Amino acid sequence: MKKAILLVFLFNSFQLFSQTVKKAVDVIKPIDFYLNSATNVDEKLTRQVFLIPLPPNTVSWYYAFSAFRKKEDVENVRQKFNLLSKLSYIIDNSGASAAIISTLGKPPGSDHCDVILLNDFSDVTLFEKKAECKYNREGSRLNLESGVVEINDINRQSGNQYLGVRNPSLKDGIHFSLQVVAIVEEEITLNGWSKKEQERLFDQISSLFNQAGISTKLTTSDNNKIIGCISEKIVNEIELNAFYALAKYDIANTIVKYGEICGKELNINLDNPDSKLSKDGNNSLSDKTYYIRNTTDTLIKFQYSTNNDDWIDETLAPGELKTIKSIFSKIYIKYLTPKDEIKSSDITK
Repeated sequence: MKKAILLVFLFNSFQLFSQTVKKAVDVIKPIDFYLNSATNVDEKLTRQVFLIPLPPNTVSWYYAFSAFRKKEDVENVRQKFNLLSKLSYIIDNSGASAAIISTLGKPPGSDHCDVILLNDFSDVTLFEKKAECKYNREGSRLNLESGVVEINDINRQSGNQYLGVRNPSLKDGIHFSLQVVAIVEEEITLNGWSKKEQERLFDQISSLFNQAGISTKLTTSDNNKIIGCISEKIVNEIELNAFYALAKYDIANTIVKYGEICGKELNINLDNPDSKLSKDGNNSLSDKTYYIRNTTDTLIKFQYSTNNDDWIDETLAPGELKTIKSIFSKIYIKYLTPKDEIKSSDITK
């Protein structure tokens, strides 16, 4: 319970960068085609189905249609009425897509047509064969000359959707235009860090603090402030891919580096919570003494670092003891030859 309460406090202090933006995306660019009348015996279709592959993060989508007897009328509409442009303008100026349908108007039209939002792929073949099929009534329009239709049903905002178009006339063919536009909501990232990745970073820092015993030495308030400060500095200064391309010890070193900086900025002593850093910025932390002993029968070469970036070459003869002074709670080692010869039990304070 105490751990859960601590994490709540930490998340409250760590201000995650999270912002979304909506934009209009063409799914089907303006197209025109011809649909024959039901009684005409030539090879041209009287109905046609269009696949609507909705992009990820779609929150709503629209289709605009027009029907004319003459081909040139359809071409004129396509030049004068562009659904993508209208939606983009409205979103850019209002920041939202609510009640868009009332401001869009509709393209002109002069002949009737049917536009059917089919339930799923199983209804496509039925529709094409002129058999009875299931469809969404709210997203369909029957016997209209033109229109703009909004689809905001939450069950219709992902995957593939299918629009069936048919000519209801028994004697006259029609020229038909169609455009489909989706409204997608995208997260704006900072240096590639999404809200989810920032939460992942926060969890890693919190875990390191717990493993090093730092969280238990600090007050909830100081622990809260220092983790938030470290997280924000990493997000603001290091790109996501660059950070996770680092080796594990370099990630730890980076966190320690920012921890030292944040400690000075916030006047929080990570090593000894009861003493504060001096106001002039000098580090008043007391040194720790670490001992590394070579318990093997061979020469060991390694590097160690106590301040995140200055790596020191060392060689230990069999049985030799090395003393290291450090202000940090731990030291970091890169084993050179042979690997893994120094065990954690050989590094003591």
